[in-house]
Amino acid sequence: LARLGGPAAQQILRAHLADAGAYERVAALDGLVRTGAVLPWVELAPLLDDRLARRAALPLFGRSGAPEAIAPLAAALERTPHERSLAVAGLAELAAALGPAALRDPLAGSEAALGEALGEEEGETPRHAAELLLVLRDTARLGAAVRTHYPEQADELATIAAELTTAGLPTTFE
Repeated sequence: LARLGGPAAQQILRAHLADAGAYERVAALDGLVRTGAVLPWVELAPLLDDRLARRAALPLFGRSGAPEAIAPLAAALERTPHERSLAVAGLAELAAALGPAALRDPLAGSEAALGEALGEEEGETPRHAAELLLVLRDTARLGAAVRTHYPEQADELATIAAELTTAGLPTTFE
């Protein structure tokens, strides 16, 4: 169904979230992620109680645009590197949808996990982690991570980060 995509396939996959077994639910979530589905929080919230489904649904949490998705994504920052990467991407989507101020308090205390995400080589994770550290106004940690992972550009990037923080935070770097 995920290969077919479209609203009809997404509707069938969504129907499996409520009445399927654990593995079928995870397969349905995977299909929904692959088709780019956006589900309302009311359909995602019941998945919080199922560890496997919660992990598979992390990308959908970010796409939901719901403030309620911040807490489960923030908690996932402290789990496996894969879950951290998914959570960072989801939180970056929420920052773009809700504005940086919505994430500042819920993410307080997550700076170390975001600092670790800066060093990952997986896709957009380092860029999203940098954006979230700027949301948290943690330019010191961002600067230290940049000096470690990008020593050639460290001075220039640290200056840019400091200037952005002083001037007002963007939600993304494009």
